[in-house]
Amino acid sequence: MSTDETARSTRNRGGGTTLQSALARDILSQLAAAKAALQTGDREAGVEHLNIAMSYLDDVDALASNIPVGRY
Repeated sequence: MSTDETARSTRNRGGGTTLQSALARDILSQLAAAKAALQTGDREAGVEHLNIAMSYLDDVDALASNIPVGRY
């Protein structure tokens, strides 16, 4: 799934905000950078990009905890 597709699907699932789209784009960007680094043998950079992506997931969890139950 491309970054644009992710941003669109985020918006389409209940009024996603620019912040949510930006987080999805940033997570995908970090995962792509991690993959590229690991493929070139740069394990340290790959792990760093994975750690950054994981920190963005903490932000997603925080956003998800603010979604009212039953409102989609």
